[in-house]
Amino acid sequence: MWPTNEASPQSLYEKAWSTAADNLFDIKSMGLWSRWRHRFDRSMQTTDDAVQRANEMLASIGDAYTRVLSRAEVDAEWQAGLGNIFGIGVAPAFRRNNDGRPMLDAHLSPLSELDVHGHPVLAEVVPGGPAHAAGLKPGDAIATADGVEVDSKLRLSHYLSGPDKSTVKLTVCRKGSEFEVTIVRGQLARPIVTVQMLDKGVGYLRLDDFMQRNGIRLFMDGLLELKAARALIVDLRRNPGGYSSQAVELASLFVKQGPIVVSKSRISGTKLLARFETMKVSLTEDTQVTETKTDGYFAYGAKTEVDRTPRVPYMADGRPVVVLVDRDSASSSEMAASAMQFHGCILLGDQTFGKGIGQIEENLLNGTRMVITNNRYYTADGRWLGDAQKRAYGLTPNVSVRAKTRYHQLLDDNDNQVQAAVEFLTKA
Repeated sequence: MWPTNEASPQSLYEKAWSTAADNLFDIKSMGLWSRWRHRFDRSMQTTDDAVQRANEMLASIGDAYTRVLSRAEVDAEWQAGLGNIFGIGVAPAFRRNNDGRPMLDAHLSPLSELDVHGHPVLAEVVPGGPAHAAGLKPGDAIATADGVEVDSKLRLSHYLSGPDKSTVKLTVCRKGSEFEVTIVRGQLARPIVTVQMLDKGVGYLRLDDFMQRNGIRLFMDGLLELKAARALIVDLRRNPGGYSSQAVELASLFVKQGPIVVSKSRISGTKLLARFETMKVSLTEDTQVTETKTDGYFAYGAKTEVDRTPRVPYMADGRPVVVLVDRDSASSSEMAASAMQFHGCILLGDQTFGKGIGQIEENLLNGTRMVITNNRYYTADGRWLGDAQKRAYGLTPNVSVRAKTRYHQLLDDNDNQVQAAVEFLTKA
């Protein structure tokens, strides 16, 4: 029996079923949705059961981005948004196709890259984090964690996560040899924005993602620090995206006026008569203009609304700008980069991820939440960048530069893409 202060597993599952029917952008992918409504009624005893079964249902859509988050995942997401992230500070490498895109498993999740012994390889070690202090490097592989062999069956975070100030003993493989190290987990004080003046008067700004609430304000502070720079590099590599509103704000810092992005969203609650709205965002010198057109459908008349709000200020001051992108620049980072490219900034690096879809989050029951693909966005010149899965087109850089080494810290001596950007800007 479930706790009396919580909804039943069946009620939670029903809420997930209905929320998907009301909000999913690609209605055709749902097939005969009614077949899922009562499929698991007798096999759910707990909230965790309902979450598992709801995700089985959603997996039938073939969209890795639509899923139900457990109560623990909701809390972790909230803490991450506040910057309260605990761990040892590493990120796994992913297996890549010949074109450099991550390979996916049957559940459309990225496959970890493994060493010759089948252990996951690290792509990144957070500067200043516990793993960095313990001497771990990109390219290292984790063989064991607290005596348990680490393999590809579970995400690396399963082995390495834990409460603040707890310890984990690792066996690390590096270039054919092994060593052991004990690391104390802690809060990862990774700066969301990195600011640095490089050689020849070139200013460098990196934004890690578009998910932390103060990210754009910190980026604006960085631009003020680089007031003396004669040219700018904006680094969006390995940026997985986040809030689309922040992508518009970032682009606005480098665009005087003109179109930024177009998005098409499913109107929530239109289960049988699915309706959509199209939103165009553009800038004038002092205003952000948002034009929203709602589809007409039988009794529902089409309508257009225009909203004008103060814009984020233009801060590029006419300086040349290079935007660094790679295969892991996705979603909101592609949205910002596409607008900047359309308005004259130079994209340098590799083809981007190709995620031209967006998600909304809807609260369910018992502290759970659904993330659901509800919209598509298009570049200022009308291009769709893809679904990040079977149709992933991405942005093509103006200047193609592949990373020289597979594993390196951004902005270190092996970062040939930054070096190429500095060279390009000093010749401009």
